[in-house]
Amino acid sequence: MVPSQRLITVTFLLAPFGLVPALAPQYNAVGMLTAGLVFFVAGTDLLLSRKRLDGFQLSIPDLVRMTINKPGEIYVQCTGKESGEVRLTTAIDLPTAFLSDQSDLSFTAPDRDQVSTLKWKTVPHQRGRFQLSRIALAGHSFLGLWEIRSYHPVNSEIRVYPDLLSESGRISALFLQLSRVGTKVRRQVGQGRDFEKLRDYIRGDSLDRIHWKATAKRNKPMSKEYQVERTQEVYVLIDSSRLAGVPVKIPGQDTENLFEIYIKAALLTSLVARLQGDHFGLCTFSRGVKNFLRANSGKNHFNACREQLFTLEPERVSPDYRELVTFLGNKLHKRALLIILTNLDDPVLAEEFTACMELLNRRHLVVAISANPAFAHPLFEDDEVNEIDDLYRNLAGHLQDQQLKTLARQLRRHGVHLYRPDPARLTIQVIDQYMAIKERQQL
Repeated sequence: MVPSQRLITVTFLLAPFGLVPALAPQYNAVGMLTAGLVFFVAGTDLLLSRKRLDGFQLSIPDLVRMTINKPGEIYVQCTGKESGEVRLTTAIDLPTAFLSDQSDLSFTAPDRDQVSTLKWKTVPHQRGRFQLSRIALAGHSFLGLWEIRSYHPVNSEIRVYPDLLSESGRISALFLQLSRVGTKVRRQVGQGRDFEKLRDYIRGDSLDRIHWKATAKRNKPMSKEYQVERTQEVYVLIDSSRLAGVPVKIPGQDTENLFEIYIKAALLTSLVARLQGDHFGLCTFSRGVKNFLRANSGKNHFNACREQLFTLEPERVSPDYRELVTFLGNKLHKRALLIILTNLDDPVLAEEFTACMELLNRRHLVVAISANPAFAHPLFEDDEVNEIDDLYRNLAGHLQDQQLKTLARQLRRHGVHLYRPDPARLTIQVIDQYMAIKERQQL
């Protein structure tokens, strides 16, 4: 333990006694005697109480996990040194991203070798990793004339994760469909793509199912039996460049940036993929690839994905799609579903994205999700035109809408589908497209 630092301050109880000589100059002798007696008592009280807090130890857990915008608790433990009714007050030096209704906690000091556990309630309003460096402890002297404070150094880490419950509420129907293990809620189209075995020809088998080499070798017709592919690889590619930091307004919630929605969509997709028996992978990129987790499954893999995402923030750089394609070409050798969460409002970036996706789609199945801008809609869709500025704004939104539709047609010619959901429905769109591809066995 690092020795705590004591800071001793005088309380306002001494103020009336210090004013006696000034208010009653005709009683100088009495005033001086009274002041001397007060200072003697106060000095004695200070001398006897200056080590009053030395035996108390404060500690908090080394790791505290919370959820953004959700009430959380920090448990503070105080170890006592003596018996008796001693009132103490403690306070935590919280980061500015945390809000709390209480400024301190008052409690009765524990007896010798006993431990008191306190709950400090707070609400984090920012995602990320934070450090706690010290806790304050305060108590009065024996006569109550002085307040003694000690600062105890701690080394605790608070991790604030994204709130997935708010998003899962919007896709509760999907979770209900996927909750029953071993049942197929959605009908799968087709006969499957994985070769399972050879069997004798059955009347009615199509010609493409006949295995001609086996037929010639065994001198009788043989057919191929396929099964639905059970384990597939699904990757969510998150753009963490400057356009990911665009603030969006979601009905019923505070304004947040697109990157927060990307993180929630990726983590919820990993949960759905695990329920479907698929492997989920993660990749974040901006000017280059920042994080990459190869596709896997299980609770530990989900925790690893969450640990990779909860500290990330958008960067003020443009995304490099060519670097992303080169990296994935070297890392991914098996055909996989790639869901790219990016912002394609910039025409220059959209042109580069189209050229790069043409190369990436040759080996993988690519789906692009770009949140639709709030003002991008056909010209006559909005009837509220009260002044000339409204007309220009609607015209700009019409041009933006046409530009994105043209981009979607260009990507479709290369086999890439572009979807433009509202920010509030982006997570639903990602999971729905994944389930649709799973249903049609397009991968």
